[in-house]
Amino acid sequence: GTHEGAALGHIKMSPAVAHSYTRYRGWVVMGSDLLNGTMSIGRAQELCDAIPDCMSITTALGTGMVTSRKYPMLLKASATWFEDPAHLTLVKQRTPCHGVTYRRMNGGTRLAYEPASSATGPYCCEGACPAEAAYHAREEACDLP
Repeated sequence: GTHEGAALGHIKMSPAVAHSYTRYRGWVVMGSDLLNGTMSIGRAQELCDAIPDCMSITTALGTGMVTSRKYPMLLKASATWFEDPAHLTLVKQRTPCHGVTYRRMNGGTRLAYEPASSATGPYCCEGACPAEAAYHAREEACDLP
């Protein structure tokens, strides 16, 4: 609708490529919100597909999810989620970039405060690493590790 278009004006959109989503009982941390609104699961996935920075969708679970109903949805720029049976998180599954590897600077160990699903942190790039200015363009085409 008209309000949705106005609300999306500040968010970078790309031609949508349909992704699959993995469902988890949990929520994504606060502070990584890209877009919040009341919408169906399908509409939230369409928007997340069209926003390159969108990595996941989180909502309060309630008694059950009906595909056609509208729920408060939070589109997130993070896929780090915490277990919680009262919430549902859908993590976007993207095609991995080939020829690039990253390793954790601290040797790959997870810090004590990081959740088991943590896949972010300080990295060192090895292989066909994009230049810093080209990183975002490459990340739109595939998922850098």
